[in-house]
Amino acid sequence: PQQHVLPRLWCGMGDGKIKIFDAMAWNLESHFIQTKTAVMCLADVGGRQIWAGSYYIYIIDVQTLRCNRAPLTDHADSVVSIVVVNDGRYVYTASADGDILKWDVQTITVVDKCREKIKDLRRLKFYNGFLWCGTKVAVYRIDLSGNLLQKYPLIQSKAVKAGEVSPEIDSFHISESGEIWAGYRRSGIILIWDSTQGTLKEIIDIPKCEGISSIVQQEQKVWVGSKDGIIHIINTETRKVVKRLQAHDDAVRALCCAQNRYIISGAGSRDGRIAMWSSTDTKTASGKFILDE
Repeated sequence: PQQHVLPRLWCGMGDGKIKIFDAMAWNLESHFIQTKTAVMCLADVGGRQIWAGSYYIYIIDVQTLRCNRAPLTDHADSVVSIVVVNDGRYVYTASADGDILKWDVQTITVVDKCREKIKDLRRLKFYNGFLWCGTKVAVYRIDLSGNLLQKYPLIQSKAVKAGEVSPEIDSFHISESGEIWAGYRRSGIILIWDSTQGTLKEIIDIPKCEGISSIVQQEQKVWVGSKDGIIHIINTETRKVVKRLQAHDDAVRALCCAQNRYIISGAGSRDGRIAMWSSTDTKTASGKFILDE
């Protein structure tokens, strides 16, 4: 039987390091993994491995905290997303050049490749049996064989036009109710689509926001990380910003929900800090910094 593994927080850094925290006491463990370039994504595969996307794919054993095999070099560009499907039997990896590969986890071999490249691919997610691809100008829904099923395009309305001159989508999230929230790179515009109907439902404009860099949901609140280091918390029903957290001194590059109790944020290199926030605390506006370098 598998040995008990203490909960850990895995952090991919811009210098190629993967730093690991004991999530009980939030202590930084002495060991870290060094990859080739900036770590773009991390994924837990079956509770036994962590797959890390850099220029190559690194597979880390959670017991030994070591890479027990050579990096996977099947992608020709930086790996931007890794998603796990079918209870950990398969993994899909996406690279910046638009290639999406399907891996068999047991054999760690590529068993399929999506037929078409997705231009300007930035994010890949798995939801409701489909793959969802975030690019500069749209979100695409494709089946697990790579066939394009639906396009959710960036639009040119008055609200969007006022937000930025040449709009681009930088991050997106699919909510628990099946809504697609896509944030603009250089303004506070968020587009919300109905993922089933393919229709644009709403446009949210966060004032005085320099751009949206990360989005995550915790129950009825969507946490939106911005390029100016502020986290905006939006109520999913009212669509209103209910709280603003002055989180970091650089873009909020990553947001994740931990145990449905905490939100953890990580910032760009000018800040270099990781902070933990209580998702239920509505009184204080300060988080606990668990990495401050």
